[in-house]
Amino acid sequence: VLTIHDLGLLDEGGAAKRWLKKKFWLDLPLKSCDRLIAVSERTKEDILSRTHYPAEHITVIPSVISPRYGARESLPQNAKPQVLHIGLAENKNLDRHAAALSGLDVHLRIIGEPSAEQHAMLQRHGVEYSHASKLSEAELQAEYAQSDTLLFCSTLEGFGMPIIEAQTIGLPVITSDLAPMDDTAGDGALLVDPTDVGAIRAAVKAVTEDDDTRDALISKGFINADRFSPTYAAQRHAALYTALMQTKA
Repeated sequence: VLTIHDLGLLDEGGAAKRWLKKKFWLDLPLKSCDRLIAVSERTKEDILSRTHYPAEHITVIPSVISPRYGARESLPQNAKPQVLHIGLAENKNLDRHAAALSGLDVHLRIIGEPSAEQHAMLQRHGVEYSHASKLSEAELQAEYAQSDTLLFCSTLEGFGMPIIEAQTIGLPVITSDLAPMDDTAGDGALLVDPTDVGAIRAAVKAVTEDDDTRDALISKGFINADRFSPTYAAQRHAALYTALMQTKA
């Protein structure tokens, strides 16, 4: 049984590199797999579009976050709203996030180590920011708890685990209106076109300037995060392995 989170890496690099990665990281491993687990319907669709693997042998079981995550005790008291951004790969959309925040009285907190080009880009947009990297789980949880909103308008994800981490802690979420982020977020997030800087900016303003919007997202986020409990995922895994063992008996 092989679990696939996403296949975005197969699209990076030149044609020869992409062919080799698909051959050795996808095609050959699938030949020895009795079943696949995809963490979202979007990932399942991506697998089917790239391979001839039988759809009936792919089970969707969402990712789960650490059970150590829990609701924060109170809202942060930052001098200005802190907007949390996680990850610096191209799909994490830092360029458009920075453009959307340009001119707003907010602080951008980046989890990751920006490149020289990214530092220059942030400075061109006049965005106030800081960054941290190589964090422990406890330190990452603290970053969520100390922020006012998660800005996660990614252009490509297999599941979007930071969405559930933020909702579990009680952090309002702004994410993409693309699969699988829209499904992962449920009703507990503002969904925007990740290519629309104006829409991203409007969502940030709505969360940071309107307490009712913020509070509603927090409440709906808690409810949505309950859908992705470790117990549910464990039950799905157990059912899959039981069925597989029966077919092999």
